[in-house]
Amino acid sequence: MLQGIRVLWVGHATTLIQTPHLNVLTDPVLFDSIGPPVFGPKTVTNPGLLIDGLPRIDVILISHSHYDHLDLRSLRTLLDRQRAAPPLVVAGHGVGPLLKSAGIPAYTELDWGESVKVKDAHVYFLEAVHTSRRSIWDTDQALWGSFLLDAPDGKVYFAGDTAYGPHFRAIYEKYGAPRIALLPIGAYEPRWFMYRMHMNPDEAVRAHLDLHSQNSIGIHFGLIDSAGESYEAPVNDLIAARRTHGVDETAFVAPRYGQVFRY
Repeated sequence: MLQGIRVLWVGHATTLIQTPHLNVLTDPVLFDSIGPPVFGPKTVTNPGLLIDGLPRIDVILISHSHYDHLDLRSLRTLLDRQRAAPPLVVAGHGVGPLLKSAGIPAYTELDWGESVKVKDAHVYFLEAVHTSRRSIWDTDQALWGSFLLDAPDGKVYFAGDTAYGPHFRAIYEKYGAPRIALLPIGAYEPRWFMYRMHMNPDEAVRAHLDLHSQNSIGIHFGLIDSAGESYEAPVNDLIAARRTHGVDETAFVAPRYGQVFRY
C-alpha cells in the first residue's frame, strides 16, 4: 500500500494526487488539444501521462469552467473507463448544468467554504481570484475556486487558476499549513492584463510563504502556448523569485512532465 502522499504532474493544471485510500485528479486535460472544435488551442507537448496509465480515480476536482481546466472530452473519457464506479466530479456552483448536459452522472457543486467527504478525506472548495466563462454569454455565471484536500496523511492545496491575494493567508489561518501546495506559475504576461487572473512566479512564491506550505509544486505552465511570456520564463523566473525571498529550491519546485513527488 502507498505510504504518505504521491503527486504526479501531468501538465498544465492537471495533477494526480494519491493518498493510501484516495486517487484525485485535478483539472484533467489529457489530449493534445482543448477547447471548442477547430478553434481550440493545441498543446505544445504531450501530457506527462497517457489516460490508460491512470489508476482508478475517486475524485476529479474542477477549479473553474475555462476550457483549459474543464475539458469535457477528458472528463467523458475518464468516466467511460469507470462506468461501474464513476469518479465524483467536484466543482463550483453553476458548473453543474454544463456537466449534466455533457452526460457527467456524478458531480457535486460547492460554494466557497463548503466541503464534501470522500472516504477518509474532506475536500474543501475555497476562494480564488479569477473568473469563469465558456462563451461571451456566460461570463462569471459559474463559481471558480481552489481546493484543499484534507486527508489523514496531510493537506494538499490545489490553487487552480488565481491571481495573488489575501486569500492565501486567510486559508492558512483557518485551515493550517498544507503539506503540499500546487501553485500556478505561468500565463502571467502581459502583466497589465494578467495580474487580475494569474500569479507570476514571484507572487507564487509569496503565496507559498503566506500558506506556510511545507512543499510547493509549480503548475499551469508549459503545456499550452497561451501565455505572453516565453516558454522558459516561468521556470527561470521561479528560480529568481526563490532567491529573492530566500526559499530553498527543494521547497518550491518546477516539475518535469510526468515527474512524481513523494511526501
